[in-house]
Amino acid sequence: MNREEMKKELMAQAEASIDRLLEWERGHARPTLSAIETIVLEVGKELEKKMAYAVIERQEEARPVPGPTCSECGKEMRKKDSQPRQVMTLVGELRIERSYYHCARCKTRIFPPGQATGGVGQALVGGDSQTSGLVERDDEQL
Repeated sequence: MNREEMKKELMAQAEASIDRLLEWERGHARPTLSAIETIVLEVGKELEKKMAYAVIERQEEARPVPGPTCSECGKEMRKKDSQPRQVMTLVGELRIERSYYHCARCKTRIFPPGQATGGVGQALVGGDSQTSGLVERDDEQL
C-alpha cells in the first residue's frame, strides 16, 4: 500500500470514528463530563489502534531483501512463513501477522525481524514455537 492509499484508508477510519462520536452525542442530550470523556477516550483508543496497525502492516510490506544477519553466526537469515501474534503496545493489544526469519545453520529465528532490520522483536532460539507467543517491546524502529 502506498502513502496515498494508506492516507485514504486512515482518513476513512478517522471519519468513521468521528461519525460514531457524533452519533453518540445525538443520543445523549445532557451527558456528564465523565460520559463525554469516556466516549472520547474509547473512540480515540480505537482509532489509535487502527492507525498503529496500519503503520505496522505497512512496515511488514517494506521488509528488506536480503534478510537480516544472524546474531549467532553472521549468516544471512531467510524469510519464512507469516505467523500471527498478539502484541501489547502503548495503544493496546494488537493482533499482527508478520513474517519471521530463520537461520538454517543456528536454528535461530526472529519474529518480527527485530533490530537486525530496524524493527522490534524477540530472537527465538531453536525454533520452539511454544516460546514465540510473546513479543518483547523494544523501542527501536518498527
